[in-house]
Amino acid sequence: TLTGGDLTIGQLDISATGTPVTSVTTSGGSCLSLTTYYYRVTALNENGETFGSAEASQATGDSGNDEQVTVSWNPVSGATGYKLYRNAGSSIQAGATVTLVDSGTISAPTTSVTDDCSGDNASATFPIADTTGGEIKYNCPADWVWVPGSEKFGTEPGFCVMKYEAKSENSVPVSKAAGNPWINISQEAAITECRSLGQGTHLITEMEWMTIAYDAVYVDSNWSTSVGSGNLARGWAANTAYGDTWTNTAVAPSTGSSCLYNTAADACDTTGTHLYRRTFTLSNGETIWDISGNVWEWTDKIMTVDDMPEGTNSLRTGTCAVDPASIAAGTVGTAACTASGITSAAHVYLTPPTALEDGLVLEGATAGSGSITVSLLNTTAGAIDGAALTWSWLAWTPTSEWLEYTSVIRYKGMDYIKPPHKDWDSGEAMGKLYTDAGGTTGTIRAFLRGGGWAHGACAGAFALSLGSAPTSTVSGIGFRCSR
Repeated sequence: TLTGGDLTIGQLDISATGTPVTSVTTSGGSCLSLTTYYYRVTALNENGETFGSAEASQATGDSGNDEQVTVSWNPVSGATGYKLYRNAGSSIQAGATVTLVDSGTISAPTTSVTDDCSGDNASATFPIADTTGGEIKYNCPADWVWVPGSEKFGTEPGFCVMKYEAKSENSVPVSKAAGNPWINISQEAAITECRSLGQGTHLITEMEWMTIAYDAVYVDSNWSTSVGSGNLARGWAANTAYGDTWTNTAVAPSTGSSCLYNTAADACDTTGTHLYRRTFTLSNGETIWDISGNVWEWTDKIMTVDDMPEGTNSLRTGTCAVDPASIAAGTVGTAACTASGITSAAHVYLTPPTALEDGLVLEGATAGSGSITVSLLNTTAGAIDGAALTWSWLAWTPTSEWLEYTSVIRYKGMDYIKPPHKDWDSGEAMGKLYTDAGGTTGTIRAFLRGGGWAHGACAGAFALSLGSAPTSTVSGIGFRCSR
């Protein structure tokens, strides 16, 4: 539900014109005598043209082919103009080629035209559909922008979001260019502050953030070359540790055209390298600042460290052989195999042999310090003959670490967080994922998006940090509201 303002839906209601009213004058024109003329009106807005109104007809008299017809109709709310179509002798059908009176747009608020059947007339195809619908658009507050909704993320028809990271004005969150972002605020407090604005305002949600990221990533101007070629703009985020030639130590000194690009340590200018541009252009032409870089931003989501994605950085693989002959009937046999580099906290996944002996059932596998133990149950009444069976294992140790999206092996139901192309990572300035999977079981972490001033290649529109508690208050974290 959209609240707190006007919702503009572009579709025009052509039925509001009613049936046009016609009258004939027996002199002053060039319309044929003893002829029936048919008229239909369409309405226009910035998106297109409606299909036609109800049809009106007017028969002329026998006055020497010098007649003219006046056509009038009711106004249509939201229309910027009208077109009047005419056909002689038969009705006007959708898709038919007929005559466009005055061969152009009749500007609103004019709703009456005298057709003398001469002058600026032209052939035209009568429309078969209404194209005035366009985008559903909410009239957002000043310095907020409308974001087109996404079916993928459940945000249709769209939403308003702060154009800038939230600033504090008399302890009230505002969206404006002047001033520094509101920082040292917890996720819990950011939720409260956004709600205080009323009218359905809330801390930006995960799905709204992803809607913005997906929208921006498919706009050519947000890339150094074109979509998928070069890199996405990363904004105010640089650190020599990540390959940049400088390291920022604070937020951008200002926000506006004079500080559009990060050009050196804590410095900016009107021009610069595309990678360090601070704005994204959305598909509807709106501009939004610092979705990537400047300060990390809370979204509404939380999760436990147990449910975090797994990556290849802490992945180990190997094989383990188990001799089925050593497992007595009705018992469980085990085999411990060396697995260097893993700990007892590792999650183990097994791939069985291509030919598993009948009667053997996998009971599971557990990790130890530098080892993996495979357990098999012999469900038969006797011993099982056969050669040793080799199992392939994969072990992932929960680790707190930065991951490229291209190195994530299990999203655990969080596939939505990744960039739209499987090969896009920090090389395209998508940002990275920080997972606190090595944290204490049950620990809750809140979602931080976008990246901070010194996070370099870790920052990006898809950057996600899962290392902070909802109560964390640090200088590098801010927020923005949506509605």
